Amino acid sequence: MYIPAVPKTPQNWEYTLRQAEAFRKGANPPDFGQAKEGVTYVGLAVESDIKGHVGRMAMGLPIHVA
Repeated sequence: MYIPAVPKTPQNWEYTLRQAEAFRKGANPPDFGQAKEGVTYVGLAVESDIKGHVGRMAMGLPIHVA
Protein backbone atom coordinates (compact mmCIF):
# COMPACT_ATOMS: atom_id res chain seq x y z
CA MET A 1 0.00 0.00 0.00
CA TYR A 2 1.29 3.47 -0.88
CA ILE A 3 1.65 5.66 2.22
CA PRO A 4 1.83 9.34 1.15
CA ALA A 5 3.33 10.51 4.46
CA VAL A 6 6.64 8.89 3.49
CA PRO A 7 6.49 8.61 -0.30
CA LYS A 8 10.20 8.25 -0.98
CA THR A 9 10.82 5.10 0.99
CA PRO A 10 12.07 2.34 -1.33
CA GLN A 11 8.92 0.26 -0.82
CA ASN A 12 6.56 3.16 -1.50
CA TRP A 13 8.54 4.36 -4.51
CA GLU A 14 8.44 0.85 -6.01
CA TYR A 15 4.67 0.81 -5.53
CA THR A 16 4.38 4.25 -7.13
CA LEU A 17 6.25 3.04 -10.20
CA ARG A 18 3.95 -0.01 -10.48
CA GLN A 19 0.97 2.29 -10.03
CA ALA A 20 2.20 4.53 -12.87
CA GLU A 21 2.59 1.51 -15.15
CA ALA A 22 -0.95 0.34 -14.39
CA PHE A 23 -2.30 3.87 -14.87
CA ARG A 24 -0.69 4.16 -18.29
CA LYS A 25 -2.28 0.85 -19.30
CA GLY A 26 -5.68 1.93 -17.99
CA ALA A 27 -5.61 -0.87 -15.44
CA ASN A 28 -6.40 -0.94 -11.74
CA PRO A 29 -3.57 -0.03 -9.34
CA PRO A 30 -1.56 -2.97 -7.97
CA ASP A 31 -3.33 -3.05 -4.59
CA PHE A 32 -6.85 -2.83 -6.06
CA GLY A 33 -7.05 -6.32 -7.47
CA GLN A 34 -7.22 -7.39 -11.05
CA ALA A 35 -10.97 -7.07 -11.58
CA LYS A 36 -11.73 -5.51 -14.94
CA GLU A 37 -14.69 -3.40 -13.76
CA GLY A 38 -13.98 0.29 -14.03
CA VAL A 39 -11.19 0.12 -16.56
CA THR A 40 -13.62 0.72 -19.43
CA TYR A 41 -15.42 3.72 -17.90
CA VAL A 42 -15.98 6.66 -20.20
CA GLY A 43 -13.81 9.54 -19.05
CA LEU A 44 -11.21 7.37 -17.32
CA ALA A 45 -8.15 9.55 -16.69
CA VAL A 46 -5.12 9.22 -18.93
CA GLU A 47 -1.56 10.48 -18.51
CA SER A 48 -2.22 13.72 -20.41
CA ASP A 49 -4.84 14.63 -17.78
CA ILE A 50 -2.15 14.90 -15.09
CA LYS A 51 -0.58 18.25 -15.90
CA GLY A 52 0.93 19.69 -12.72
CA HIS A 53 4.38 18.73 -11.46
CA VAL A 54 3.11 17.70 -8.02
CA GLY A 55 0.38 15.47 -9.46
CA ARG A 56 2.80 13.87 -11.91
CA MET A 57 5.32 13.21 -9.11
CA ALA A 58 2.58 11.68 -6.93
CA MET A 59 1.58 9.37 -9.78
CA GLY A 60 5.20 8.36 -10.54
CA LEU A 61 5.04 10.00 -13.98
CA PRO A 62 7.90 11.91 -15.60
CA ILE A 63 7.90 15.68 -15.20
CA HIS A 64 8.11 17.65 -18.42
CA VAL A 65 10.21 20.80 -18.25
CA ALA A 66 9.46 23.41 -20.87
